Amino acid sequence: MRVVRRRPAAILAATVLALSACGGDGEGGSSSSSSTASPQPVEPSSSSSSSSSSSASSSSSGATAAPDLPEAATKHTQEGAVAFAKYYWNEQSRALHAGDTSTLKTLVSDDCAVCYEYIDAVDAEIKNGRHSDVLPTTVLGTKVTSDTAGKSEQAVTVTAKDRAYKIVDDSGKSDMAPSDPIKYDVVIYVDWVSGRWSVVDSYMLT
Repeated sequence: MRVVRRRPAAILAATVLALSACGGDGEGGSSSSSSTASPQPVEPSSSSSSSSSSSASSSSSGATAAPDLPEAATKHTQEGAVAFAKYYWNEQSRALHAGDTSTLKTLVSDDCAVCYEYIDAVDAEIKNGRHSDVLPTTVLGTKVTSDTAGKSEQAVTVTAKDRAYKIVDDSGKSDMAPSDPIKYDVVIYVDWVSGRWSVVDSYMLT
């Protein structure tokens, strides 16, 4: 099993090609790559966050609004961290399908580089009137991970699968082939900050 920094999979590949296998710098300085193209890293900053906020809007994909954060995810417990991580990973999928990153931005820390790499990529698609044709991700399971790697208070492993999907415009047209289906684990690192959980980093295990 190889460890790679979570890159937003097909969305980022499709962003470069015309956006879940992933590639990136792994823990310990190792690296890996996939057959999909990888974008240049986007450094999060107050300006990029601001521009992302202004560019994000709802698309005509027909997707529903973000569900409320489950009560369990508001608790400062291991169970709360698990519930929050599951909600976050599902919201990444909904944001891409709905063309709306407003809720996603409230779930991550300002200095989570990998979080804003994904958000900025989705916002770029939103600006161009594009979104995924389906909800890509299904969460299959979650569990507390004992090793936080010194990154956070809690770490949660989410097991998920992404089905094949395309990035389409509002008419449903796409200039790319569907992504390949993939099953994977992702470790999501969360801290309790100002009375709520916040994502500070993540790694995808494939």
